[in-house]
Amino acid sequence: MSTGRIRSASRWIPRVRVPLWVLLAAGLSLELGALSLLMWSDLIGLTRSPLCGPSCYDATIQDALLAEGDEAFAKYRPARQAAMRQLDYSPFDASAWLRVVLLEIKVGGGRMTPSAQEALAQSYKAAPVDATVAQWRIPLAFDHWAELPPQTRAAASGEVEVLLGAWENRPRLKALARRIRSDEGAFAYWLLIQSRDDEDGRETETPTPSTSAQSAAIAGT
Repeated sequence: MSTGRIRSASRWIPRVRVPLWVLLAAGLSLELGALSLLMWSDLIGLTRSPLCGPSCYDATIQDALLAEGDEAFAKYRPARQAAMRQLDYSPFDASAWLRVVLLEIKVGGGRMTPSAQEALAQSYKAAPVDATVAQWRIPLAFDHWAELPPQTRAAASGEVEVLLGAWENRPRLKALARRIRSDEGAFAYWLLIQSRDDEDGRETETPTPSTSAQSAAIAGT
């Protein structure tokens, strides 16, 4: 085959040179798409994050929450710094405040320490009602019901009452009761659900908390 024919034939072979900025843009789009898919999966409950809920993807925080013993204390400071950096960028992110709550509870031996209480209160100030974090925040608040100040109890109760207003939320809200280990919190939570069911003429399955728990919940102490 002559040189001329080779050149002629080569004209039919496309030579595509993709600019570097196109490749970079495509890579960034894929990364953002994967992150969006991960966040969407967590929001609808397909994933089971060991943290507080949506957008909990910081490895430093995750490692601290999963650590035990002295390791948990060693990882606490960098994890809290990471959580606060997230709040610097998004101070009204309720899930970010919940990560702080969990970190404080972790180093507080499972107690809702004053720092944890403050962070939980801030999460309600940032988002008084947030369906995307309710499945984590509600059990967390009612599980530490006896340790919460009245203002935070009122905020937690208010969120439940608002969410109960939508019929589609009720089965999920009732299911959350199984995640509340505190007798006081479980009974207070049941009172909220019973009150709404009574308004609608429905029957609520009654838990059997201790007498002291009932007294504390009714008294609001």
